[in-house]
Amino acid sequence: MIRIYIIFSLILFSVNSILAQHRSRFAYSSRDSLLQVYQKASKANQKIHALNDLAEVYKFLDLEKSMQFAKDAIKLAQDHQKNRHLARAFYNLGETYAIKAISDSALHCYKKCIELGKQQQDEHVVALGNAGIAFVYSTTTSSDEALEYYLKAVKTFEKLNSKIDMANCYQNLQRVHQQITGFHEQGIFNRNKAIELFK
Repeated sequence: MIRIYIIFSLILFSVNSILAQHRSRFAYSSRDSLLQVYQKASKANQKIHALNDLAEVYKFLDLEKSMQFAKDAIKLAQDHQKNRHLARAFYNLGETYAIKAISDSALHCYKKCIELGKQQQDEHVVALGNAGIAFVYSTTTSSDEALEYYLKAVKTFEKLNSKIDMANCYQNLQRVHQQITGFHEQGIFNRNKAIELFK
């Protein structure tokens, strides 16, 4: 049941990737073309970018392959000091660990994402890392900590006017409030905010 909840929630939450605009471009049928892009890429940036895209596409097709693509992206990004790509790779790897319910590893990846985001002064990346940590806590027994990190994330998303990220946070906040106190006014408020933002 926990695994089903994690997968379902991450499908809703996955639009919060570091480069969310890329997700809409790559559907199930994109995997072969992405592999070709990776194989033909001559520059490190292109290869890392393709590996990150592959990690995202395979996340709901084959977790082991998704994890390997993310790890390959991390190694290549570290070798070439491409920190923006590195942050995205850690975020992708964190999601695969979260789906597999390997909480400690997921938290480590999301914290690395935050660290890199702060180094680059990228508030969006930091907020994504906070939301990722919140998600992990929400699937364990740390509802209060989940609430704390979701509120950090949603505050930044509101500042950046990132509506899809805000919607996902409010949707997950509803679940956290239900875990803490049951279905009450705050949960209804968060649900309605999510519905409004998804329109």
